[in-house]
Amino acid sequence: MKIIKRRLSMSLRSSRPVDDSLSELAEQMNLDENNVKDNGIVHENVKMGSDGESDQASGTSSDEVQSPVRVRMRNHHHRRISTEDINKRLSLPADIRLPEGYLEKFAMNSPPFDKPMSRRLRRASLSEIGFGKLETYVKLDKLGEGTYATVFKGRSKLTDNLVALKEIRLEHEEGAPCTAIREVSLLKDLKHANIVTLHDIVHTEKSLTLVFEYLEKDLKQYMDDCGNIMSMHNVKIFLFQLLRGLAYCHRRKVLHRDLKPQNLLINEKGELKLADFGLA
Repeated sequence: MKIIKRRLSMSLRSSRPVDDSLSELAEQMNLDENNVKDNGIVHENVKMGSDGESDQASGTSSDEVQSPVRVRMRNHHHRRISTEDINKRLSLPADIRLPEGYLEKFAMNSPPFDKPMSRRLRRASLSEIGFGKLETYVKLDKLGEGTYATVFKGRSKLTDNLVALKEIRLEHEEGAPCTAIREVSLLKDLKHANIVTLHDIVHTEKSLTLVFEYLEKDLKQYMDDCGNIMSMHNVKIFLFQLLRGLAYCHRRKVLHRDLKPQNLLINEKGELKLADFGLA
């Protein structure tokens, strides 16, 4: 503005046209602007304030003023962990009952959810819940007895659901029978709607107990109850489920090798499941 006033006053004194003075002023300003661009001046390290304005524009610097409030990103490891998180993390049933104070302890000892758990920590976490412990399961009735094992009807204290307890007697000289080892190794990987589910394994000095889902009867008992006369509709339903379970096993290079009515279990919903993989 001072330059404009000075040029206007000079033009009035020298009786020069105002338009000529303004034209010269405009040319000079354009030249000055071009000189700034040609010089390549770049303002680096312009710091932005908390409101999005730079420190230079507001007349303050980061050395003079610091925000009293620090914004911290929430660590994923320290976020509040729910029962659903633990169920997904440890592949637990949705209706499981966790011990009191387990959520807080798990949150402190477990790694972040974006990192895998070690096998040792996983076993320790399951043991703290109650898995792998004989006192977690209550025996109710004796269902049957074989050469190496006895099967009991039981109840889980973790879910309050019925379970089948296959108690295998261990000989000190021979250890666990090869059939039990084979069955455990296969059922840990076979997960299908038409294959019995292995929930837990309890190992003590005298016995090895396999905890299965409970099914009311086998196909032999079902046929005895109906007088060995089954409708064609039910025959088709059971045969379809049997073949579907076998197809799943065969795709995984597993042969059952002991198919008989006593090893085909049926629940109250009419679902048929393959069981007893000791010879598979």
